[in-house]
Amino acid sequence: MKYLSLIILSILLLDSCDLNHIKVPTIVPRERKAKTPTQLDLDNLKPIKFKLLNETKEELDSFNTVRVYHLEGEIYNGWALQIFEGSKHKYRYLKFEDGLISWQIGFYDTGELDHDFHMQDGMNYGSQRMWLRNGHFYIDTYFLEGEIQHGKQYRWYTNNKLAEESEFNQGKLIYRIKYNMDGNLVEHTGQVPSR
Repeated sequence: MKYLSLIILSILLLDSCDLNHIKVPTIVPRERKAKTPTQLDLDNLKPIKFKLLNETKEELDSFNTVRVYHLEGEIYNGWALQIFEGSKHKYRYLKFEDGLISWQIGFYDTGELDHDFHMQDGMNYGSQRMWLRNGHFYIDTYFLEGEIQHGKQYRWYTNNKLAEESEFNQGKLIYRIKYNMDGNLVEHTGQVPSR
């Protein structure tokens, strides 16, 4: 009996240790600048091959259509990996909830982070970020539920200089400032805050 208890305890400890290295939240984080899991963390989830999924389109209304994904006739929930051979944007990890994409994380062929997009019901909701191959930010934007831009939005040039800064309040543009590659102001609209 003593040995059986030790064996069961060992199995439970191994299982809990095995789960501790996975740093991918079960609920999609939609806060601004949410932590992005590593490619290793995503691989540890053992995503299925994206090509195993079947896609159907469903109209939400006369303006919006969503793609719903199925696996063997059932609505898919879980992670899938899409690999684009011959592309610098090589790896795309997709989380599905009720057949709809809720999280998309991409990596370059070098393993560097490419993008991290959060969604709900197949539409942008939460943090949307993209990086250049050198690790510099390219886009940092945020959406409220229903694909409504909100808060500060940024875009950078390849030289890591700010190209554009905007601010939205519940989808309404408050201001937009555009800069050239040297960092000089070239255009602005709206109520630009004083600096």
